[in-house]
Parts: sequence; C-alpha cells; structure tokens
Amino acid sequence: MSKLISHDSIVKDVTRGSRTFLAARSTYAAFAPYETATALLDALVPTSPLGFEERDALIVAIVTENQRAPHHVWQSLLLGAFERLLVRLRLFMGKREDFDLDQRVLLAFLEAVRAVRVGQYTILAIRWATEGALKDQRRREARAPKCVVFNEEKHSYDPFGPSAEVKAAAEEIVRMLEAREGQELLDAVLATHTADESLQEYVDRTYAGVSREARASAYERLKVGRQRVVTELRARLTPRERAA
Repeated sequence: MSKLISHDSIVKDVTRGSRTFLAARSTYAAFAPYETATALLDALVPTSPLGFEERDALIVAIVTENQRAPHHVWQSLLLGAFERLLVRLRLFMGKREDFDLDQRVLLAFLEAVRAVRVGQYTILAIRWATEGALKDQRRREARAPKCVVFNEEKHSYDPFGPSAEVKAAAEEIVRMLEAREGQELLDAVLATHTADESLQEYVDRTYAGVSREARASAYERLKVGRQRVVTELRARLTPRERAA
C-alpha cells in the first residue's frame, strides 16, 4: 500500500467490522466463498487473481450494503479494492507530501461510493464520480500555482451521471463487442478500463498457464483490438455527451 492508504489501518478496520460482515454475509451470494471480512479483503486487493466478474459482483454487494447501512468495514474494503486508482489520482493532484490533498482524494472516493447508482457499470461509475469530483475542485482552483490539469482526453466522460442516451450507447457497444469481437476482447476491455488493471497484468493473469511467446501473442492481439474498441467508444459516446 502507499502512504495515501495504510494497509495496516485498513486491516484493523476490516477486522473490527467482522461482526457486521458476518451479519450481512448470508444476504449476498457473492460473499458466500469468504468466511471472514479479512478473507474478502485479500480477494479484493489489486494484486489478487480474482476475475473481473467475481470482483464486480463483490463491489456491487459491498456498495449496496454500504448505502443501505453505512459502516467503516464496507468503506475499508472498498479502499483496499480501489487502492491503485486512488494512488494514481493522488499523483495527478501535485505535491506528494500534502495531507489536505490526501484527504481530498479519499473524501471524493467515499462520497462517490455513497452516491453512485448501483448497476451494471458500478465499478466504472465509482471511478468516473471520483475523478469528476476532483476535476471540479481543480477547476475551481484553476488559478492556484500548484494545480495539475487533468488529461481531458483520458478523463473525457461526465462521471456524475451519463445521460440515458450514453448509457444506451454503452450497452449497445457491449452487445456489439460480444457478438463481433468475442468474449476474450470484451473481458480484456472491461478489466483494463473498469478494474484499473493494465493490459499486461491482465494477460499475465489470464494466460498464466501458457508459454511466454503465447502470452506475447495474446498481448499484441488484445492491444490492437482494445485500441479499436476504445476508438469506437469515444466516437460513439463522447460527441453525444458533449452535445447534451
């Protein structure tokens, strides 16, 4: 863990919240494989080999329960799950040793998980909402000398609530990908654009049992396919959202 998020403090919070987790465990099928809250935390951290679908189901369950009955155990589990994203966002903020900036990132994230609408794109919505809150703060402080401007091309979508038209287009693209590109490329796109996992990490995890040459071939194939998909996503989604 980074200085932004203390792994020891997260483990302590999760351990203290064990009773809360156990009380809710039978409510969500995604929790069934995990007998303790710490076991669930181990499955959620970025270095875990957990697949995208399993991770997504766990995030949905945790966010749902946190919105129903907020508790530090759910918030700590989510901090552990999104640690890479939060560290990356914090680096965009500027000066490394700044407690106020650390808190700004953490508060933006916790507000996002409280307010986001749970559904098919929960992980992506949390990411957009957190990025958007920080982006708005940066805009309000545009004259501050230490501001670091967000990459508008990389963070191009409105995180606070894509329009119904944009959501419909996204669903259409997912269906198109499944039919035209196949499950392999769809899984790679979802993992690298909603779980904050690099393509190399995804390939190393998914193709762990094959030779280095086979992994390299899969990486190049998915890299080309993913770029094609991202280009189409931007063409379909971004112009509509900006015109809204």
